[in-house]
Amino acid sequence: MDEAKKKMAAQFGTIVQRGLYKEADEMLTELREEVNPEKYLSEDLCITAAFLYNKLGNRENELYYLNKGFLINPRSSSLFVSLGDYYSKVNTAQELICLYQAEYYAKKNGEMDQASFIKKIIDSLENGGITVPKTSIVILSFNTKDYLRQCLDSIKETIPLDRCQVIVVDNASTDGSLDYLKSLDWITLIENHENRGFPGGCNDGINAAEKDNDIYLLNSDTILPANALFWLKMGLYESDKVGSTGSITNYAANGQAVDVKANSVEEFIQFGEQVNIPGAFPYAFKPFLIGFSLLLKRTTLDIVGLLDERFNPGNSEDLDLGLRILKEEKLNLLCTNSFVFHYGNRSFAELLKSGQDYDDLLKKNCQKLIDKIGFDITRYFKDSLKIVDEIRAKRGTSLYILEVGSGIGTQAAVIRTKYPNAEYKGVEPNQTLASYAKAFGEILTGDLETTEFGEKYEGYFDYIILSDVLQFIHNPGKYLRSISKYLKKNGRLIISIPNIRYYEIIISLLADDRFTYSDDGIIKNGTVRFYTENEAARLISGSGYSIKNIKSVIGKKPSVEEEKYINNLSELFDQPDTDDLLALEYIFTAETIL
Repeated sequence: MDEAKKKMAAQFGTIVQRGLYKEADEMLTELREEVNPEKYLSEDLCITAAFLYNKLGNRENELYYLNKGFLINPRSSSLFVSLGDYYSKVNTAQELICLYQAEYYAKKNGEMDQASFIKKIIDSLENGGITVPKTSIVILSFNTKDYLRQCLDSIKETIPLDRCQVIVVDNASTDGSLDYLKSLDWITLIENHENRGFPGGCNDGINAAEKDNDIYLLNSDTILPANALFWLKMGLYESDKVGSTGSITNYAANGQAVDVKANSVEEFIQFGEQVNIPGAFPYAFKPFLIGFSLLLKRTTLDIVGLLDERFNPGNSEDLDLGLRILKEEKLNLLCTNSFVFHYGNRSFAELLKSGQDYDDLLKKNCQKLIDKIGFDITRYFKDSLKIVDEIRAKRGTSLYILEVGSGIGTQAAVIRTKYPNAEYKGVEPNQTLASYAKAFGEILTGDLETTEFGEKYEGYFDYIILSDVLQFIHNPGKYLRSISKYLKKNGRLIISIPNIRYYEIIISLLADDRFTYSDDGIIKNGTVRFYTENEAARLISGSGYSIKNIKSVIGKKPSVEEEKYINNLSELFDQPDTDDLLALEYIFTAETIL
């Protein structure tokens, strides 16, 4: 049987060439039903299969075989031509990016006839008015010579230099970096005579870039696996709405680090080559992206401006830039199929040697950002997945979701990531916050209790999310009843409610005689009602809803002293279950009672 299947796979190309597409499809279907179908796959079979399904209009199967082909050979010029065919029907800019990469690999692999063939297709697209800007790579150098050498070697190995300008800004290094950089005739070198910091040095590089080029900010302590920049560029031209794209890595904050089991740099690079392949919508929406590997669309950068040098020597400038991009209703996309290896903070390690306190720098720059934008951004980075996980639907489902209390859009970003086909609408009374959230969908501003959506939206939404807003509503029962009309039949209401019985609140009240309002936490300024689990449940049930699930979100682990208080309270009130004291908030999921 195994030999028969191998023979079938060998005959597949001939069957497709004869135009017997139905028979070829049946053959592949039979092969895929095997326990280990990959053993029959080859680069040529995957290319032919992609051609077949392109002809049959089956984009899902076409992408499947492209994905398998790139796992076999991520440097195949023919696979990139096939990938261009895949995008040709939906996005000609992405088609052109694929062909540039195909031409690069054809030349690199010595396939000169193939390169000439690809160049003719490129010329046809460009003559038809399809254009994609080149890229200027901006790298900051400060006493990281050995890491910088690895970074530049990886650029030369994986990136078409005829489509990229490489700019290195040396910030007055003293480790011999400058002499090394002067020996390279393929880079543009900017020699600073003082340390201009990360924002300042990057701005020097951006100002030296060719004026129409997109800008790729890349840390000097990174190494690029094959196709890392290619997939960032593909993400950048996914739509006109995208303003920036960033990579996943082994070392970064902001949810950009992935758990990789690797024992060497080489194993990380191998992992990257297995990750940097085609996928169905391989993106995550983000409020901002970390600047270690950040591609910026030139047209967006021209609108939002350069990095803010008030954040020198560095930290928070990428967060500030991401927020400015959001404010222009552009998107920051994390490309989960662009892995870049990152040693991490090597230039800052050099600063620490000179006496710079890293934690102090973080605090100062965080405060600078708060002063600039007018609110504490960290309050809006809570774990949004806990609420979004209550949405029960498959990824490709076309959902209609309303969120009341959108904030800056952190939860909207998670929703748009998990459900790319969802239509998101939000309500946010704070116009400053709403100006960021509007990048993810239509945001209404105004009083929460009086906002109306009109008859058009009655029975419209699959889910309505109330994100920590019920405690600000003067008449919560009336409000809950009023919004029920906007839910579809069997639609669900998801409510997150802070728990006033949280142990920190009880201890603060009993032991310290404090019940302090603030801009953050459970006792927020403007709160008009407080809730326990039982009180919230009674309110929801009494407002025409049937509660389907209650989830506790556990707060930070109590100290030894705090545990004593909790145990004493448990004994005093004869309540052995202390879960309600450990719950920071509750998430209720409910349906309307018909």
